Amino acid sequence: MQSRHSKRQNSATNRQWAVTDYGMATVSPAPEYHLEAKRLLETGSAGREEMYHWPVHLAEKTWVDIEAFVQAFARAIEIHKRKYNGDVDPKMLSTSLGEARALARHRQAILQGGGDNSKQATAKKIQIQMRLE
Repeated sequence: MQSRHSKRQNSATNRQWAVTDYGMATVSPAPEYHLEAKRLLETGSAGREEMYHWPVHLAEKTWVDIEAFVQAFARAIEIHKRKYNGDVDPKMLSTSLGEARALARHRQAILQGGGDNSKQATAKKIQIQMRLE
């Protein structure tokens, strides 16, 4: 599997993501997507609990395997510790990954025709987006 930034050394790779010296990038055949290491700990909130942005944001993408992303994200924040500002907040990381997994499960249920109806799904997505803005 080749990452989109194959010129750069891959530190860790799974079926969908590679951790590179740049940050993170998808591997083929996933759609092209990359995250710069200095942006890994970006956060968002809307008067609620602050979360890391990228896990929740990518959980909304239909093509993302959230478990593959979580695995690569955890490795990336470990490898790139000197490239981003601040330290990882373990509680915020746990909350962010939990929210991402819940969103991905919810999205998958809707795509498979089960779960909430479309109005409830839209309301859930708006609620999550509000947390990140």
